[in-house]
Amino acid sequence: MLLDDGYEVRPAANGLAALEVMADWLPDLIVLDMAMPVMDGRGFRDVQLANPGWRDIPVLVLSATAAFLKDEATVGAKAVLGKPFEVDELLELVARWVPRAP
Repeated sequence: MLLDDGYEVRPAANGLAALEVMADWLPDLIVLDMAMPVMDGRGFRDVQLANPGWRDIPVLVLSATAAFLKDEATVGAKAVLGKPFEVDELLELVARWVPRAP
């Protein structure tokens, strides 16, 4: 849906894969699911926040688990969106921090 709306997207199946993507490409915004295999959102945030080059990249946290919506790993996230969510709601949040690709 983000691609269809004009954004450049680099998907990653888990937090570790996202870190590998970020080694070669810095996103304007990270849309982060908290429940992922291999490395979850909490583990990803720990690494992201410890890296001076990555810590200021805004994060939009997604979670279907109410506990994650108040989890300390979401502290500093620009927004937290519970699942299920409306597509327009996600697009509105993303547009706050990222311009659409030309």
